[in-house]
Amino acid sequence: MVHKQYKKFAIIGFVITTVVCLYILFGDHDFLERRYALEMDFQQLEETRTGPEILEALRGLNLHCEVAPTPLGDQVCGAMLAEYEGIPADNIMFYFDAQQRLTAVKLSLPASEHEALATLLQSRYGTPITAEPVATWSVANGQLALGAPEGDTTTTLWIAKSPENLASNN
Repeated sequence: MVHKQYKKFAIIGFVITTVVCLYILFGDHDFLERRYALEMDFQQLEETRTGPEILEALRGLNLHCEVAPTPLGDQVCGAMLAEYEGIPADNIMFYFDAQQRLTAVKLSLPASEHEALATLLQSRYGTPITAEPVATWSVANGQLALGAPEGDTTTTLWIAKSPENLASNN
C-alpha cells in the first residue's frame, strides 16, 4: 500500500515538473517582462538621431532590437512600458532606416487612456491640425498622430520628416 502512495506522488511530481519545464521553454512570458516608466517629448525627436544614440539615451528602457523591414523602417527597437508621462502604457517602438536614422516612433496605450493622452498632447502641442478620426500635430522634425482607439489599444505615431524636407526647411 505504501509503495502505491509513493508511485502516485512520483507520477504527480513528474507531471508537474514536465508542465513547468514546457511552460519555461514555450510559454508566454510577457508577465515576466519588466515594464518601464517613460517621459519623452515628441518635440525633441529628430530623424538624425541614430539607433545607437537612441539606445544610449534610453538605455534605462531595456530596448530590444531586431532587423525587421516594415513600412515604418528597416529596424525596430521596442520596450514594454508601465506608463508614459504618468499615463498607463503598453509599449513603445522606435523604427530606423537602413542608415540607422530614426524614421518613426509608435506608442501604444490601453484604449481606456485615450482621453488622458489626448489631453496631454493638446496641452503640450496645442490644438491639433486635424481632429477626426485622427488628431495630428506638426512637431519639430515630424508629424504626430493620435488615432481613435481600436479594440483595447490606442496608438500615437510620430513620423519623421524626410531628409529632403528638412533640407528644404533650413
